[in-house]
Order: sequence, then structure tokens, then C-alpha cells
Amino acid sequence: MRAMVEGGIEIGFKSDVATEIVSQTVKGTVELLMKEKTHPEALIDRVCTPSGTTIRGLNEMETNGFSASVIEGILSAYKVIAK
Repeated sequence: MRAMVEGGIEIGFKSDVATEIVSQTVKGTVELLMKEKTHPEALIDRVCTPSGTTIRGLNEMETNGFSASVIEGILSAYKVIAK
């Protein structure tokens, strides 16, 4: 979420506005996932339009190793608590 806010600021939103946009986006995503009890990939497939902004952003994050970085961060933190 922090990175999303920073990206919003970089494209011109004030910090409080970027924070609100990100918070509402994440809140809506969590609510949908909990209500529908679905896999995040199914939600991605449903909300992405061909050549749209969402899929373009997600693909760019993957190109830069987003998922792998999150997984490695979780595994690294787990190693600390699993000692």
C-alpha cells in the first residue's frame, strides 16, 4: 500500500488523496475476496479488460519481480519466527 501511495504522489496526487484512493481500492478488493470466497486470480480475470490499465499495471509489476519479492519477504520473516 505504501508503494501504491508513493506512485500516486509521483503522478500528481496529494498524499492524503493518494492514501484515500489506495485505501478504498484495497478495501474494495478485500471485501470482494471475502464475500465471494474466491481466489485473487479469478478476481483479476474478472476486473481486467484487454489492454486496460489494470492488466498493464499488474504485468509491469510482475516484470519487475513483485510476486517473487513478496513471497521472499514472507519466507524471510517466517524463518525468523520459526527458529
